[in-house]
Formats: sequence, structure tokens, C-alpha cells
Amino acid sequence: MGKKKIKRKNNFDKIWPFLIEPISTAIIGLIAFLKPFNQPDIAIIIWAIGAIDSISSIVSRKQLISDAKEVLDEKMRDVQSASKILSLYSEIHDPDLIQLKKESLNKCLSELENLSNGYLPDIRNTTFYMWFINQFNNAEISISSVSSMPEKFWVEFEAERKSLQANYEAAERGCESKRIFILKNMDSLTEGESRKVFFEHYEHSVQSLITYEEQINDHDLWEIVKNGFVIIDDRVLLLDIGEPPNTTGRMSKIVAEIGNYRKAFNQLEITSIPAMTFLKSFLNRKINEYEKEYKSITELKKNRINEKQSFQIINNWESMLTDLDRINKIEEK
Repeated sequence: MGKKKIKRKNNFDKIWPFLIEPISTAIIGLIAFLKPFNQPDIAIIIWAIGAIDSISSIVSRKQLISDAKEVLDEKMRDVQSASKILSLYSEIHDPDLIQLKKESLNKCLSELENLSNGYLPDIRNTTFYMWFINQFNNAEISISSVSSMPEKFWVEFEAERKSLQANYEAAERGCESKRIFILKNMDSLTEGESRKVFFEHYEHSVQSLITYEEQINDHDLWEIVKNGFVIIDDRVLLLDIGEPPNTTGRMSKIVAEIGNYRKAFNQLEITSIPAMTFLKSFLNRKINEYEKEYKSITELKKNRINEKQSFQIINNWESMLTDLDRINKIEEK
């Protein structure tokens, strides 16, 4: 899949005041070249340039003042929050709560110290997803992900759906996006729900690749990739800890650590197979197995032994034929 041109954020509203004067000067210079001015004309032109320069300066200063005010307001809110923490801490005198208030303060100090060093060891549930999605929204160059959780989790859990949507939007902005799926059990792909996420990735320009756990023989590599992770713009790393709905994570901006995970991603990518290629091979194999055992869907419907089991096999068989047809059409494009 070819790289898309990255769309940069529009900052024209901030720089246009600085462009007014040189543009106007260039236009007036061109007019002067084509038609010489007399003395009154020159006086008017000098006045016009001065007026334009004044307007440009005012607009520019207004923007600078607005930006400075926003920064100061944010700083003031931080100071007020820190002051409130100190005030609340000093108001707790109950002997039964003294130890708890000290532990709360120490936890706060520990987290702030970790953040000052570029990482946070434990981001939980709602905070995890809010921060995660915000990072996707800010991505500009690349998103490199490794997923080791069951594929159908991407479809079943709303929080995962939202994070995927943010990833899709980043890819559609032109941010190069890849995700490597580590399968623990390939037979899980027999169910149509488990294959949905791969077609979604294709439709939203996110390159998906597949490998499976048994294929990763390098112990050190497995220790890095086994829980999954995301690298955004090679500036921030998010590590998965646990699976939905109890997902937590660890964040790091430590350059050396990001470099280690980037190296692991590149190493894993070498042995991974594009999702559509992998699925086509898998689906052909499973359909052949069904045909050998049951001959055809029609025959299976006629000779049902276990009603529930037969119904599931028929559903899986029909969905595999449908998805195989989709893959063939994708390859024809």
C-alpha cells in the first residue's frame, strides 16, 4: 500500500498577518514597474503601506496576546490545583487517616516524578483509553502496533472500537499505519467475527499483518511483544497490560526504550504475512477440510446429526466462502 501525503495542521491563521506587508509590497512594486508613479501617487502608496503594516502588527500582537493569555490561564489552573492539594493535605488531622493521606501524597509525588522522567507505569481503564485516543489524534507520521489479544475483542468492546476509529482517522489523514496481529490459535479465524477487523483495516488504509505465537522462537523478542504495544511517531510508546475490559497500560517517552520496541517491531514484521494473503491461504485450507468431511453445504444440511454443531459449521462455511470472494476481488483491483 503506497504512502499517502501527510496533511499538516493548518497554521495559516497564525502566520497570515506576517505575510500582508511583503505581499502588498510585491504587488505595488510590480505595478510601479509597469506604470511609473508621480509624486502624489508615491505619497499615497507610502501611507497605504504604513496602514497595512500597522494593521498587520495589531493583528499579530492580538494573536500573541491571546496565545500568552491561554498559557498563563493554564499555568494559573496548575498553581491553583497544587495549592488545593497542599490545603487539603494540611486539613486532614484525623489520626486514623494520617497514614492514608501520606500514602496518597507519596503516590502523587511518585507519578509526577515518573512523568518528569518520561514514563508512567500504570494507566488504568478510562484514563488509558482517553490518553490512548488522544495520542492517535495527534499522530502525524506513523503508528506501529502489535496486538496479541483475541481478534474479536476489537469488535466486541466499545473502548477498543473507539481506539480503532481514531487509528483509522489518523491513517486517512496520511499517517502511515501498520498493525501486526499475533494469533494464539489460528482456528479462531474460522469465525467470521474474528476476521472483521482485518477487512476494516484494509478499508481504512491500515496495513495489517499476521503471525502466530508458535512462530516466535526468539525468547527476548517474545518477552517484548507478548502483551502488545503501540509506537506513535517514534516519540511515545504505549504498552498493553491485561485485556479488555480490564485493560491498563504503561506509557514511555524514553528514547532508548522506544528504540528497543521499534527494533522488535521491525524484527517481527520480517516474519509476518500480509493479512489478506494469510487469510486467503487459511480460508482455502479450511474450506477444503469441510469439503472432504461434509462434501458440500447442501449435503451437510441434509444429513445433520448434531443440529447445533451443524448450524455452526454451516454458518462458518458460508462466511468463509463470502470472505474468500471478498479477498479475490481485492486482489483483482
